[in-house]
Amino acid sequence: MEAGSKMSAAMKDIIGAAAGLGEFVVESARDLVQYMVRRGQMTQDEADKLIAQVEAAHKGRKRGKKGKGAKKSAAKKKPAAKKKSAGKRKR
Repeated sequence: MEAGSKMSAAMKDIIGAAAGLGEFVVESARDLVQYMVRRGQMTQDEADKLIAQVEAAHKGRKRGKKGKGAKKSAAKKKPAAKKKSAGKRKR
């Protein structure tokens, strides 16, 4: 029962992250990949390569988010007033 609930939680994490509803959890990805290895759906070598790729991609995203967050906080200043158009332009 406990293994089933662990897999359910891991699947919920991954599906939520894929839909943009939550953060990606590397540990949930590891759990799912190891489950696939145990079920014979993937070799351990394939699993190791996949997890290495996932970890590298996730680390790259984490750094990018920090930089973007700093820019967003600075950009939250009052927006400049829009200029009103003076009518039709002469050619």
